[in-house]
Amino acid sequence: MQKKLLPITTQEAFMHIAKMFAALALAWTASATQAQESKLLGTWQGGDKRLEATIPFLRISPSHLYFSRDGKKWECKTAYVIANMGSGDRYPGQPEIFQSKNRKWEYQKIRLGKSRCTQMAYFLFAFPADENDYADFVEYVDESKHTASGHFYRLKKGGKVSSL
Repeated sequence: MQKKLLPITTQEAFMHIAKMFAALALAWTASATQAQESKLLGTWQGGDKRLEATIPFLRISPSHLYFSRDGKKWECKTAYVIANMGSGDRYPGQPEIFQSKNRKWEYQKIRLGKSRCTQMAYFLFAFPADENDYADFVEYVDESKHTASGHFYRLKKGGKVSSL
């Protein structure tokens, strides 16, 4: 027995098309957010004198930060959640000297769990939109007061800094 297709009105057809576009937009947004979140994951090495002294190595998993002095022994860990993500010509806490209209940034601000590892409440990682292995870094003592900045380089397997 063959099923008969019932005719639909133009309005019903437009509603079906609108639902399809909404589903596609939602899937694209989720995919873009997931890609931005995955930029954060991995092992990072402090790229300036201040970070070499305070946070020489940082490993980031989907739920925790791990701190190390030598990149081998991970002495301390703390949980985190992503508090804010965004993109633009600048990122929150960006030092004026590093601002450039020729560069686009994607950033993630994470809220840290209580830990003996750090007294900071938030870290912000800002990635040049066209680069995955470099991150500017801003420390916050509370939601809005940033205290220090620096940068990290992603380590490749084997402990080598990614080439830029």
